[in-house]
Amino acid sequence: MTQRSKRRLYAEFVILALLAGVFMGQSPSVWARLTGAYEFFDPVADVRTELVRYYVDEPDQKRMMIGAIDGMIDALDDPYTNYFTEEQLRSFNKQTTGTFSGVGAEIDEKDDYIVIVSPLEDSPAFKAGLSAGDLILAVDGESLEGATNEEAVQKITGPEGTQVTLTMRFAASGEEKDVAITRKRIKIQTIKGVSRDEVGHWDYMLNDEHRVGYIRMTQFSQVTYDNLVLALDELEQQGMKGLILDLRYNPGGLLDAAVMIADLFLEEGVIVSTKGRVTPERKWEAKAPGTLDEFPVVVLINNASASASEILAGALKYNGRAKVLGTRTVGKGSVQQIIPLEGGRGGIKLTTSYYYMPNDSNIHKKEGAKQWGVDPSDGFYVLMTNEEKIEMLKVRREAEIIKPKGEHEDNGDAAVTPEWINEHLKDKQLAAALESIVGKIDKGKWVEVGPGSATVMTQLARKEQLERGRKLLLERVDEVDEELEKIEDILREEEVEEDGPAGDKTAAVEDGEAEVDESEPQPVEVTE
Repeated sequence: MTQRSKRRLYAEFVILALLAGVFMGQSPSVWARLTGAYEFFDPVADVRTELVRYYVDEPDQKRMMIGAIDGMIDALDDPYTNYFTEEQLRSFNKQTTGTFSGVGAEIDEKDDYIVIVSPLEDSPAFKAGLSAGDLILAVDGESLEGATNEEAVQKITGPEGTQVTLTMRFAASGEEKDVAITRKRIKIQTIKGVSRDEVGHWDYMLNDEHRVGYIRMTQFSQVTYDNLVLALDELEQQGMKGLILDLRYNPGGLLDAAVMIADLFLEEGVIVSTKGRVTPERKWEAKAPGTLDEFPVVVLINNASASASEILAGALKYNGRAKVLGTRTVGKGSVQQIIPLEGGRGGIKLTTSYYYMPNDSNIHKKEGAKQWGVDPSDGFYVLMTNEEKIEMLKVRREAEIIKPKGEHEDNGDAAVTPEWINEHLKDKQLAAALESIVGKIDKGKWVEVGPGSATVMTQLARKEQLERGRKLLLERVDEVDEELEKIEDILREEEVEEDGPAGDKTAAVEDGEAEVDESEPQPVEVTE
């Protein structure tokens, strides 16, 4: 029996089953859904059959399957709807749950080797003496030379309680040594502060004189809320009077985490709502129990703050709980659900609805939209150039590294002022936030640190960006035109040489027609 015959037989079986279902009281819509699905997949199955049967090389059918799935998803033109293989789904779940089982070290690729950026606080890697700059040469005797981060992570992580042997080259001594480490459950740190001490603990107090705390949130995972509460408890014990909450470069994460954190700061009001084509509208509202005491809050955002970051920033801004400082956010306001596929064949991260802020504006940046995301509060638009961002991130990266005892910098008795932040942390937005919140704490009035209307400034910045882009494109067009002229000059010179000197019997005559020598037969090229 041919494949096509088998499919036809299967169709007949499905039809009989559907008829039976209808007669037994099932909805006719079941018939429509299943027959529609069969019509959809019939040409797909035919193409797959012919490729497998006749293609010049043996096709990789797993890649064909993934390609077919990716093709359907690409047709949606939605960058946030994705298909995950089983392996990719496990990796994604590690990020969103904020936990995994391994040795607890942040790693990166460097010169074909895997280097430790920093061991995590109180992790097996930290306790085993691994430090920033150490190279991981091999895992259980298998070389990591040329391996990617993902490949290294797959080898290093494993079931809790199992042992892994890392062949290390220590940066301090150059010594190569095998280090046996027992894996344990690791919690990814999503809450960070100003600097770390020699055991990796974060200091969250930015300014001692005015008792201004600083908390940076890197993503919203299952552990983010609990870790934030611990950091806030520590600041409250130190007499915190104001807080700077940094959501810059935070790509988002779990909706529930964002809602719970917003509820910490709000006694009442809508936090966020969602609406979709087939999903009913849903609203999350703040409740009074458990709300923190009132104190000034500044939320830092930029053009890399997305999703759950935008929900939190929007909730605090539009409920009047915080000033939002920086630049407009990404506009990634779509809700995704993870739908596992049967049989452990991966899953789909699927967009099902959009986020709406308390003022009922859509966070998501749709094609042709004039407004999206979260704008800073009026008077709090503070732009950083790309060069300034790079310098700031270099300093931030250095602060995250847990260094061996004695290598940590001590600021001494230097007061952390906006000027000090600009000089040492290279962070213009953080300096502006401190200046403004100190004014609120000392004099009861926010200090405006940016131009008036943040929305207008956002549009002006976008206009300037587009104008710069247009200028670069026009310069590129000029370069292309110049290159084309050079090529045309070369071709004209070559054409003159081929025509021969003036007066040659094959040269053009005065009336513009070519003179042909008919004294000899002209060769004709034919093909058979």
